[in-house]
Amino acid sequence: MKSQNARIFRPTAKPAASLPMGARSTGCYFFDSDVKVDWGPRQIIELYWTFSGCGAFRFGKREYLLEPEFVCMHFPGDEHIIRTKRALWECHWLTVDGPLAIEIVRHFGLRKKPRLAGPCPVELFKVLEDQIADISPDGQRMAAATAYQILSLAAGNPKNAGKPLELIAHCIELIHKNYSDPQFNVSRLSELLGIHRSSLCRLFTERKSISPIKYLQQVRVQKALSLLKESRLGIAEISTLCGFACPNYFHRVVHAITGESPGRFRKS
Repeated sequence: MKSQNARIFRPTAKPAASLPMGARSTGCYFFDSDVKVDWGPRQIIELYWTFSGCGAFRFGKREYLLEPEFVCMHFPGDEHIIRTKRALWECHWLTVDGPLAIEIVRHFGLRKKPRLAGPCPVELFKVLEDQIADISPDGQRMAAATAYQILSLAAGNPKNAGKPLELIAHCIELIHKNYSDPQFNVSRLSELLGIHRSSLCRLFTERKSISPIKYLQQVRVQKALSLLKESRLGIAEISTLCGFACPNYFHRVVHAITGESPGRFRKS
């Protein structure tokens, strides 16, 4: 036997607003034990995220389990063959469409094979439901933004919890406080945090998907680009204020990122 909540759909075939990706529908399945459904091939892009219980998705001859905190995707043309593996399976889902929807989902790295994504963001799915109910173009834009947020969480690292997260937050705080010091680097950062440099690099990269040295460099570049556009300070002065010990290196970094010299970027 199965039961499911009221699903909500956008009442238009395409997003009313001009969007690269729109939120088409959302809902939640509450499946009892021994349920199997076969909807056949469907021309939709759909994300499934298990809150509790366990389900199974069949792709061709392979069957994948969708445990709590796991997500998986269905793409246009995929068969939707689903069955419960554990009683009272609660699974939240959303569908998206639009000219760039498939590219956006795939650039997130989301695939058919389930991946651990962390706790299902039930409240966000509820927000998405309310936004899809607002059929105005503004409502559809907000729904698209929330769908994008859910996809971002589905593609993220689920290890962001506990004391390691507090250490990473402190690490980021120290970077933003000290980026203007040319002598400030990962070694100094590890000293301030009381953690070995290699451990810091591993922990930071695991949880932020970027190394601490690259994060520090990007903070410096971000501040420098803002100053180039928003201030009348000289380029050499901006270089120093943003922690670049060598103006020539500053020029190379800005050119590598923007394709322009600092002076041309300022005028563009």
